Amino acid sequence: MKKLSVCFVLCSMLWTATCSAAKVDTIEVESSISAVNVFFQGAGITRDVPVNLSTGRHVLSVKGLPLDIDPNLIKVKTPSRLKILAVSHKVAMPSQRLIASKLQILEDQRSAYEDDIEWLKTKKEIFVEEEALLTQNTELKKSDGEKHTLGVRQAADFYRERLTEIAKLKFDNTLAIREAQKQIRKINARINALQAGTKVPKTELLLLVEATSIVSGKLDVEYFTNAAGWEPLYDFRFDAVNKPLELVYNANVYQSTGEGWNDVKLSLTEGLPKQKAELPEFDRWYITRRPSGKKFPTSYQADGIGTLKGTLTDSETGEPLPFVNVVLQQGENQINGSATDFDGRFTIKPIPSGTYNVLITCVGYNSKKIQNVRINNDKITFLDIGLEAGVKLEAYEVISYEIPLIDKDGGSSGGSVSMPGRSRNSVAATVGGVNVRGTSSLSGSREDNSFYYIDGIKVRGSTAMNTTIFIDETPAISSPKLVYTVDYKYSVPSDGKDRLLTIKTEKVPVEFLYRAIPKLDTDVYLLARITDWGDLQLLSGKSTIYFQGAYSGESNLDAESVKDTLEIALGRDENILLERRLNKELSAEQTFGSKVKKELHWEIEVRSNKSHPIMLELIDQLPLSDNRNIIVEPLDIGEAKNEKESGKLTWELRLEPNSSKQVDFSYELKYPESALVYN
Repeated sequence: MKKLSVCFVLCSMLWTATCSAAKVDTIEVESSISAVNVFFQGAGITRDVPVNLSTGRHVLSVKGLPLDIDPNLIKVKTPSRLKILAVSHKVAMPSQRLIASKLQILEDQRSAYEDDIEWLKTKKEIFVEEEALLTQNTELKKSDGEKHTLGVRQAADFYRERLTEIAKLKFDNTLAIREAQKQIRKINARINALQAGTKVPKTELLLLVEATSIVSGKLDVEYFTNAAGWEPLYDFRFDAVNKPLELVYNANVYQSTGEGWNDVKLSLTEGLPKQKAELPEFDRWYITRRPSGKKFPTSYQADGIGTLKGTLTDSETGEPLPFVNVVLQQGENQINGSATDFDGRFTIKPIPSGTYNVLITCVGYNSKKIQNVRINNDKITFLDIGLEAGVKLEAYEVISYEIPLIDKDGGSSGGSVSMPGRSRNSVAATVGGVNVRGTSSLSGSREDNSFYYIDGIKVRGSTAMNTTIFIDETPAISSPKLVYTVDYKYSVPSDGKDRLLTIKTEKVPVEFLYRAIPKLDTDVYLLARITDWGDLQLLSGKSTIYFQGAYSGESNLDAESVKDTLEIALGRDENILLERRLNKELSAEQTFGSKVKKELHWEIEVRSNKSHPIMLELIDQLPLSDNRNIIVEPLDIGEAKNEKESGKLTWELRLEPNSSKQVDFSYELKYPESALVYN
């Protein structure tokens, strides 16, 4: 820690002394994202920075980087004739220089419409005054006979024509004002679209470099951000029992770094990134529990983050408001932000748990600040706000966040819904259905209660200059064992929404098997069994099952199991009928004093209406006793395999087309008459 402090101070002195004494100019360089390596939580981003430098020292300014980048994970690759002396970063608001001219044109157009509205309002006031003047002077002096009648008729015609004309002018005037206001709203929407994202602070990277000769080439700048992530998803598609499985590898990718990834090389990496110079620690190892693996005391913890979602509308018309800036603030620091889409919706994730203020600004509407919005671990907080039309852009209307009694999605009360963590164990625990042969069944959540809004973000709020020594030889991020490389360039907008992409498709040979547990369910299920599935490079996650083109359900894939056979339930088959019944004629009960002896005989009949032979695994069970005064003894189990510790009975049956079979098993119970026995 002492060495690090000394290093930091020396580097700051080096930066200040070098830049001041040599009067090194700062060169603002353009850059673009060329490649992204996305982890379960976070992403390593590579930017191309073209440079044309003369001999000597220069300070290169790379702007527009995410707010939360970790300075300890910045890496710069340079041409051979260019040397990095120091790397520094600071927080700065995005420049509006590139959009200034477009903004000025739009603002001039808006001013013209506003002037038109003022003139139309003035004309309307004149019409109102004229109308009042006419209605106040309707009395005519009385004269003799015909002359009076004619005068009244002419006056009436005049009043009627002029008042009608005034009413028509007022109506046209109102329509003209509405049309001008409509055009102003369109202009405001275009201004909001131009300014979308410019209210969120960014990181500016400063590179102190020295060129030994003229350099024309590019730098590769690599950095890490927490504001991205991905989730593995799979499609299991079965067309028929005599065809291989089509396994589709998918991924849900999202990012809210503040900059769109447009046509970039994308790779998806298993697990979480690890900082350099960290030694893993052992945890207690119980042979009956899943190993927890490494324990890294880093900030890249998978769980403990939340999401903010909402919709912004016009409070009068209810229409959604697009391109509205939504900024998340904690104290005086701006943490993250987003802009609404065309439907007025926004998503900000990941967000560390805590209490935040939400600032909303929209040109043409009064700004709002919602205070004390609580973001909870692994939950989604909803915030729907209506904005009032106005021009008070200098001040915020401050309101307090109120937790709704019932949240609109029905996930949970308190204005939020639960969601799993990013770790593979957390993801695997949220969905159910797929089991690995020989393991106990995992119960999963309902389909309508599984939410996948996952990941975390690291906050940096300081605007002070931070300087660190650049060490090129040290790798910034270690590479986990499994990496999917997307074969085509892909685009991911910075809106926090999941984007589904297909990684690859493979044909996998499978074995099909029918299974039934008539004691619990009289339906027969079709299963697909994949052997040696470890070679498929699967990760724990959610899978969707399709059989013969129809949706069959969703399941959990546990890729950490050590079993070599993966079983997938494809659904019920109504062409196989099953009945389990007690044979009362063979069953009997006898009492000897205070002792009871009971024999139970069960029959299971199966009929297959299939047009081809099938293999059926039939499962039942014998009762067990944990009381030495109660004795259970099998009498006849036929050809069933008996797992004595669990009492499980298994028959493996082959049924020919349109045929039936019956299996029987029986057992004896001996127990005191006073004992409570459940049959």
